[in-house]
Amino acid sequence: PGDGDGGETEPPPSGEGSGESARVTYGDPTAVSLEVLRRDATGVDLELLTGGFYATPAPDGSMRLEIPGFEVQGEPGTPAIPVERTFLEAVAGRQVRITSIVPSDVLSFPWSRPALAEAPELLVGRDGTVRAVHRRVRPAWVARRPYPAEAARVVTTAFQGETKKALLELAPLRWNASTGQLLLTRRLRVRVAFAGREKGEVPLGGGRGRVDLPRHGTRG
Repeated sequence: PGDGDGGETEPPPSGEGSGESARVTYGDPTAVSLEVLRRDATGVDLELLTGGFYATPAPDGSMRLEIPGFEVQGEPGTPAIPVERTFLEAVAGRQVRITSIVPSDVLSFPWSRPALAEAPELLVGRDGTVRAVHRRVRPAWVARRPYPAEAARVVTTAFQGETKKALLELAPLRWNASTGQLLLTRRLRVRVAFAGREKGEVPLGGGRGRVDLPRHGTRG
């Protein structure tokens, strides 16, 4: 899949409120849907539609990005890009791979950089109260490629009881620091394939299975 370093000109944004912290709306951030187009024993075809996003100017000139229902999962110091995360039922005993990423209807926004993800920490007050805060850190990513590096990836797989599930991350928003563009893929199609033997798993049919735990001898 390509990096999507081009795209159409963005539509005019609409503002909310006034002042430095006024949130700006690009497109329709509420128009988000994730649909399973096809599913069989070999894999799943997904389509994510993302109509827009919110951007709030920060004091340092960066922009805090939001999409309703999305999460910001970046490591501290990386661009705080909201992503969609979803669990898929997978096939036990088979590897889970992204085999196709097809972005379309891509818009580019040539403006200020996204805000960086901050480092969480606990702050203890003089009275002993503890509260969660976030601390700014230095940039911690290489800006040669768009971030996130891929528009879709398998984060991990795990068993919930006897059902194997895969955590999938989809990134319709990506920041290209080399061109100074934020890219919005309004239609993202992804093929998730179940192929190749996954060591350490015992299939019981379909998505059912279990982890093959090593057996230890018992002492008499």
